[in-house]
Amino acid sequence: YRMASDRGDKWAGANLGEMMAYGRGTPKNMVEAVRLNRLALAENMALAYKHFGTFYAEGLLEPQDLVLALAMVTRAAQLENPGSSELATQYRQQMTPEQIRKAEALLARMTDGLTSLKVMDEYVSLVR
Repeated sequence: YRMASDRGDKWAGANLGEMMAYGRGTPKNMVEAVRLNRLALAENMALAYKHFGTFYAEGLLEPQDLVLALAMVTRAAQLENPGSSELATQYRQQMTPEQIRKAEALLARMTDGLTSLKVMDEYVSLVR
């Protein structure tokens, strides 16, 4: 994935970023994992939405947050990313109705990749 990512392949970059987030086959590096997934998210790639969702759900990114996680994996599911619908269902089961409403409000604002980055950044700055 590294060679393809270095050539600008955003899908490869998102996959490499996930590997870096968990230290799978490469040293763990959340800064680079986020950078690579932000590049893919800017292009509205479903895989990057799923990765950010799991990063926030699992607490790999601060703050750990199921509201943002649900919004991200639901957007990934809307873009037909495999497994994202199941993650969304799993997250919903752990959330209050109010949290689900907040996630749905965030999701409604995620119309494209660049807007989604802005929504994510604004939300994170408010809940920190």
